Amino acid sequence: TILRYFVPILSVAVSANPNSGTNPLAGVDLTASVGGTATGNIVYKFDCANDGTFEHTSVATAQTTYTATDLCTYDTAGAYTAKIEATRGGLTATNTTTITVTQRTLTISLSADPSTGTNPLDSNLTATVGGNATGDIIYKFDCTNDGTFEFTSPATSQTSYTSSCNYPEVGNYTAKVVAARQGLSAENTASISVI
Repeated sequence: TILRYFVPILSVAVSANPNSGTNPLAGVDLTASVGGTATGNIVYKFDCANDGTFEHTSVATAQTTYTATDLCTYDTAGAYTAKIEATRGGLTATNTTTITVTQRTLTISLSADPSTGTNPLDSNLTATVGGNATGDIIYKFDCTNDGTFEFTSPATSQTSYTSSCNYPEVGNYTAKVVAARQGLSAENTASISVI
């Protein structure tokens, strides 16, 4: 008689949702899936930054897939490694996944139409926002770059916004726009010549 002894096996996979985004990246879910021949309840431990500190430890459960919801927050840009540790039937398995956090950026351009003309000159200032920041934008227009904003927009999702400035006297002027979005601020200027 041949006695065969099968050694139980335990494996675990982990995924992050979302697994990328701009900083601060909050509310990241980690999902672990257990495989192998080991039996019994499972305890899951989740480490958001693979630094030895487990942000969440589950109760013993029969679930072979387990999600820790809104577990991880990554404030600064960088590549982070999240780790899962699963224990079942006296065995422990680990795995990791990478979360990529990019720096939020905000840019703005400003054009004047017309940029040259005779007095009195009405010029349309058009600001266009770029970068990877998201959310509503507030535009502030300063017709003469003197620190007084003649117009402030309501919060808007428009990535391009136009305001009008009036220049009654001959001279060279600098118009300025400031945009605020997702905690960031960007500014730019345009030149207007009144002849």
